[in-house]
Amino acid sequence: PYIDMAHASAVNGVLTAWYVPKSRTYTPTKHEIVASIQDHLPSYMIPTHFVVVGSFPLNLNGKVDVKQLPLPDILNPPPLHPQIPI
Repeated sequence: PYIDMAHASAVNGVLTAWYVPKSRTYTPTKHEIVASIQDHLPSYMIPTHFVVVGSFPLNLNGKVDVKQLPLPDILNPPPLHPQIPI
């Protein structure tokens, strides 16, 4: 009920889902999404990470361009030491 479109794929061996929320004013939490799908999917098919996107990048064939999707924050952490220009 919360998601307009979604795509799931393994990233570094971890199932990740990207989704476009139905509402522009409300973004569901991971727990709300999992609660809404856990009765429909086996546990091994429930993604570990969820990433909100405004739209999906498409390739020339009109399919989701997985290479252009943003990585989950946990797999793309900020640098430990900020880059300081010299």
